[in-house]
Amino acid sequence: MKQVILNVRKLFANSGGVYIALAVLLAVCSVSNEYFRNPQNLANITRQVSYSGIIALGMTFVIAAGGIDLAVGSLLALAGVLSILSMDLAPGSPALQLALALATALGVSALGGAVNGVLVGAARIQPFIVTLGTMSIYRSLALYFADAGLVSTGNELYRTATSATFCMISVPALTMALLTVFFTV
Repeated sequence: MKQVILNVRKLFANSGGVYIALAVLLAVCSVSNEYFRNPQNLANITRQVSYSGIIALGMTFVIAAGGIDLAVGSLLALAGVLSILSMDLAPGSPALQLALALATALGVSALGGAVNGVLVGAARIQPFIVTLGTMSIYRSLALYFADAGLVSTGNELYRTATSATFCMISVPALTMALLTVFFTV
């Protein structure tokens, strides 16, 4: 437990300026707009930021290893579009559709990552070049499959699962916090 406390102290000591800037930004936004302080607004902001935060945690390891992945956002978009489309095309119960969507998202993400990995590792192409190219490919495919618009689903189980909270904190925000602590310690 002492080691965890020391690691947390070290985290704040090394990046204290970031937390001060965040506190100042929150104070300015709270004073300048009365709706910003609304608990529902703060919950929405936390939920929306958590997706980027989870991706940033993974990218931290890629950058620390000397690499770069520019395609991660486009791959996320492609996996999201294809998972929603597969959920709507699948027959059966909403739970089965949700399971298929999850499997599709994981499969597409793993395949896209494997393509990048093979091109960088086996073909010895620079990560910047590979991921710049696949970023364009993945984003184009996402736009193509979405007909350059929005995709949505009528699956109520999906809506319930994606808006779930635990102790009034959205599951994605809680996941990001737990992953941050896990990777920090």
